[in-house]
Amino acid sequence: MLPLPGHSQVLTVSETGTQVRDNQAVASPRTRIGRRVRRNERPSVGIAVARTGAWIAAVIGQVVHIIDPKTGSVRRTLRFEDDVDEFGSTPDGTKAVSVVGDTVTRWDTGSWTVVAEYHIDKEMRATSKARWSPDGSLLAVVTDDQRLRILDEPGWAALTELRLDSEIHGCAWLDDSRLVVVGGRGVYWLAFQRP
Repeated sequence: MLPLPGHSQVLTVSETGTQVRDNQAVASPRTRIGRRVRRNERPSVGIAVARTGAWIAAVIGQVVHIIDPKTGSVRRTLRFEDDVDEFGSTPDGTKAVSVVGDTVTRWDTGSWTVVAEYHIDKEMRATSKARWSPDGSLLAVVTDDQRLRILDEPGWAALTELRLDSEIHGCAWLDDSRLVVVGGRGVYWLAFQRP
């Protein structure tokens, strides 16, 4: 496990939710998080970390725990009606996005309140291959039907769309106007200009 930016302490949590430091178990109030996960029920799990190191999001089924990386305490618990498909952050950590079914929710990470909710079509749900531009204003999404879409974050309007002649495995922003796309037949460097 790598330390968070600006922090030298490494925090490890066992399957039972017990915090482990220097190979020694430490009593932790978060033990109850691990105990909520029953052995015979394996909910979807995931983690998202703000690049600034301001928070960690632990996704367990229908629940997202927002954790303070300095103390290891749970700051906020977000609950949803269905399993969380995706949870991510803008590069500056000021906004987060959750995807549950066909609903995308944008969160203010200062107060963890809902800023906006949007509904998306089925082909847009492959957001595990989505990447924020460095300024947090654009989202590049690889959809289930193998298209790369550049979305304008405030309203999720598709500004442009690209389809390669092979699979698209992923994408990454180089800066606010350039991105790289890895396809089945090569690597593509793309320049994007707002309309």
